[in-house]
Formats: sequence, C-alpha cells, structure tokens
Amino acid sequence: MDVLPTVWFIAIAALWIGYLLLEGFDLGVGMHMLVTAKSETQRRVMLNTIGPVWDGNERWLITAGAATFAAFPFWYASLFSALYVPLTLVLLGLIFRAVAIKYRGKGSSERWTRNWDLALGLGSFVVAFGVGAMLTLTTTGLPLNENGDRVGGAFAWLNGYAVLGGLAVVEFCLVHASTLLALKSDGTVWASAGRWFTRWTPVALLPIVGWVLVVQVQTGPSSPGRSSSLPSSPFSGGTSTDASGGRGARSSASPSSSWPAPRRSLRRSSRSCCRRPSTTRSS
Repeated sequence: MDVLPTVWFIAIAALWIGYLLLEGFDLGVGMHMLVTAKSETQRRVMLNTIGPVWDGNERWLITAGAATFAAFPFWYASLFSALYVPLTLVLLGLIFRAVAIKYRGKGSSERWTRNWDLALGLGSFVVAFGVGAMLTLTTTGLPLNENGDRVGGAFAWLNGYAVLGGLAVVEFCLVHASTLLALKSDGTVWASAGRWFTRWTPVALLPIVGWVLVVQVQTGPSSPGRSSSLPSSPFSGGTSTDASGGRGARSSASPSSSWPAPRRSLRRSSRSCCRRPSTTRSS
C-alpha cells in the first residue's frame, strides 16, 4: 500500500472540511441577510460578524484545489472535464460576493444597498450549492465514460444527487451561520438567529442525512453494483456514468489486460526463461 497518496487524500479532506466549517458560516450569513434580516441595521450587524475573516477563509478552497492538482492530477482533470459549468458558476458567485461586500457601503441610496445585498445573498447561495453539488457527484459518480470524456450535454451533472448535495451544503451553511450570529451578536439579530436555529435545524439537516444514506447504499458492502473480485478506486477512471448521473458499467477491457498476472505464472515464466537448454553430445 502506498502511503503518500493516502496522506495526500487525508490532507485534501482536511482542507475541504476546514473550508466548509470556516467559509460555511460566511456563506450562511450572506444568505441570512436575505432570509432573516428585516432592516438595514440587522444586515449591517450580520455583515460585521464576518467582516474580519471572510476573505481569509477563501484560502482553504484555493489550497484544496492546488493540493488536488499536485497530488491527483487525473482527479483534478476529471472534475474540470465533467463539472466545468458548476465550477464556473462557483467562481462567478465568489466574485459577486466579494465585490458586494466591498462596494455595499460605497453608495448612499437604498437601491444601491439593496442591489448589492441581493448580489451577496445570491452569490453565497450559488457558491454553497455548487460546492455541495460537486462534492456529492464526486462521491456518487461523475458523468464520464471510460476515456474520461464527458457524457451528455453541459448540464449532465445536474441530477437528483447534485440537487441533494447542493441543498445539503446550503442548509448546513444556514444552520452554521445561525449559531455564529447567536454567539457574536445581540438584540434582534441574536433573537432571530436563535428562533431560526430552533425552528429549522431539524429540517435543514435532512439533505445531509439523505446524502449519507445514498453514499452508504451505493458503496456499502451489500450494494448490488459492488464487485467482490476487483477493488474500485475513485481515481482509476474505469467507472463511467451516464447522462443522468447514475453509475454505469466499467470499461469493456478485460481484467487481465489491466491487472498483473498471478505470481505463479510469473514464476513459471521466469523459470522457463532461466532454464539452461539441454544439449546432446554428438557421437
């Protein structure tokens, strides 16, 4: 067993967990400014809770992408080949969100502030939904064939699994942000965040539970599509997915063409190669 790929995989998982935990409440606060805030004062207080840290938390996403490119280039290429559209939408969402935070207080009219608040909330939603959809499709199957080419159109990635994962991360960010607002604010913002957390947390966590159940059913020991003879790897590229996102058949190449021969046959061949040819003495 190679230790270095395992170490890199654990490091990338830690980076994604750090991004979801630290950037999650930033995205959730941006969405709460459209969902729970009732006045300009409440929106200003919400934005002040993430003011010192929101730009630094984005570094986790950049580092996770760079580590994926360095350690698993085929995984990185597969993500960009199959998920080019959601990755572009996430990038645009990050841009609109950052510009909205910077330019929200530059104008003096109510319309100016309202438009930037809309850009901030929608940008946060697009980023959270896109990240959730990409992570879910990574665990359930990308729309790629055995050659690594995308199967289907530009929106072949948008299926039930992607919607489930996107909603899971969106709801997680909202719950995470409500706890942050309850800890770092007071007054009406504190009261509204506490009410939202108490009322909506059980419902908001249902998509995450559904995501876990889907992965367990598909990859568990008793899953119908699991092969007991050949181990499956998410980086091997041998699994194809159809346009609807479901897991398709493996490549048509036989196992003997991609897996080494048994050691017994190798020993026989080595013995036959190294055996001294018999000679006959001429009379």
